[in-house]
Amino acid sequence: PNPNATNEGINEQAAVSSLPVSPEAKPEVVTEVQPEVQKETDSQAADKRKQVLDEAVSALSLTKSALAALDGKDTARALATLAEVTGKLELIVAREPTLALAGVDVRT
Repeated sequence: PNPNATNEGINEQAAVSSLPVSPEAKPEVVTEVQPEVQKETDSQAADKRKQVLDEAVSALSLTKSALAALDGKDTARALATLAEVTGKLELIVAREPTLALAGVDVRT
């Protein structure tokens, strides 16, 4: 027989009996901090959406500039502008991958 076997059982029982019977109530600090955390999270999400939207508006504006350059037969400027647009759009998709398949303009 293993002499430690009885001790192991006693130690396990002691460990289990030392656990609280019911969960402890959340401290007031947690419930007071939660609205502040939620407010900060919402603010960060709004800032991120605004940043993505600003980049998208800028990309659209630059695309129009590139089209104007093409109309004026300035292909070098159009290509440079489209390279910048591509970079902006890649950043947008990297930040928000769900926008990769978003429709840009739909006409019916």
